[in-house]
Amino acid sequence: MTTPPDEPLPEEPTDNIFGPLNKLSRALQSHDERGLVLSLAAFAEEALGDLILAFLRDNKSSRDLFAGFNAPLGTLSARIKAAHALGLIDEEQFNDFECLRKIRNEFAHSWDCISLERQDLAAYARNMSFSRLDHHYPSTSADKVRSSISALLADIRSGTNQIRLKDGGLKVQPHQLFPIIYGDGGGSSNEKYFEQAKARFAELEAALSTATGEEKRFFLHHLKLFTTQVGLLCTHVPFGLRPETRDFYMKVKAEAAKHEWKKR
Repeated sequence: MTTPPDEPLPEEPTDNIFGPLNKLSRALQSHDERGLVLSLAAFAEEALGDLILAFLRDNKSSRDLFAGFNAPLGTLSARIKAAHALGLIDEEQFNDFECLRKIRNEFAHSWDCISLERQDLAAYARNMSFSRLDHHYPSTSADKVRSSISALLADIRSGTNQIRLKDGGLKVQPHQLFPIIYGDGGGSSNEKYFEQAKARFAELEAALSTATGEEKRFFLHHLKLFTTQVGLLCTHVPFGLRPETRDFYMKVKAEAAKHEWKKR
């Protein structure tokens, strides 16, 4: 039945995209480190398979790459390499998946008591990207693995959906979810979002004034991300707010540049 022109089209349920990941995230809260790592790796293997299959032609030859004895793309390692070779994930995402795979191998191949704080495993966790979606510093290796890979898997699920919507008709770029800050066009709404942005900047300034080491690197990562967010905010607020927003953007940009200079 055709939807009448005066009726809005039904929205695609977002649960189809992120529902399984949300379910995983809830389950991870009760897992120990071994359960955390093995669950994330199992979900990553499935998510990468879905990503690659969405990109390939929908036929038996494609599906045979993933299923059956000695299937060429039947392992996490093969799927990571294939997604990277096809341009479906970028260097940063490839590195994060490789770190997860190496950690997973340690837990999967030994029943000894293993901790993510072990020197070599903690190094893999440190080498993972910070989550763009989580403002809380991951104070343990388990927190870092959970937040980094959860954000990465959200990227992969979103990228898979984008490929399916394009039906393979357009060149696909590696997909990364990027939080933005702007209102719905209304005056009070835009002012609210601008006030929230100023409050977030104050939080980042306060955190950077005391943080050291890996924690400082986390907040510098979010300051860089926040600079881009405020730049986008400048293009979405009403004209009346733009001068103040631009001044704020220059202040944020100067703060980010100051820390970049100190790192040299």
